[in-house]
Amino acid sequence: MAEGVRHEWARALMARHLARIAADRPEFAARPAWRALAGPAVAGFVLNADAHPPRPGQLGHTFRRFGPLSVLVSVFGTADAAAIREYLPGGYLPHLDHLARESGARLGGPDVAHWLLGHGRDGRTVAHLAFIPASSSVRALVPWDLLSEDERALGVSPGDG
Repeated sequence: MAEGVRHEWARALMARHLARIAADRPEFAARPAWRALAGPAVAGFVLNADAHPPRPGQLGHTFRRFGPLSVLVSVFGTADAAAIREYLPGGYLPHLDHLARESGARLGGPDVAHWLLGHGRDGRTVAHLAFIPASSSVRALVPWDLLSEDERALGVSPGDG
């Protein structure tokens, strides 16, 4: 683990995730906000985020703006998607909207990214990413594993988040 980095375990997960999405979704890779998301400043922020739930059952987060990109981070003590969904009653998307409004990262304003990192006591790890472009002409990326059954039934597209 690099000295002073809280979530060093997530570095390789994040890099693989970003590379896979950029290959699958070239319209993202062309965006200035995506280049910021893939850069060292955002990685440093995410890997050092103090964003655990403040109380059991609450979704914790931290926020920072990086030029054309607003970044939210949430961290969980589990890598299990079902356990993370328990923090999201009513579905992921309403919680993302709430976090964005609470932090000032307006959906529909600058592009918004939400990293959700999980590290279980069993050693399993996970990194989920939502990427919501400001442009309505570019389809958003949402973490399919974290969507509620109702959100999936509505036809929300996963986009490999």
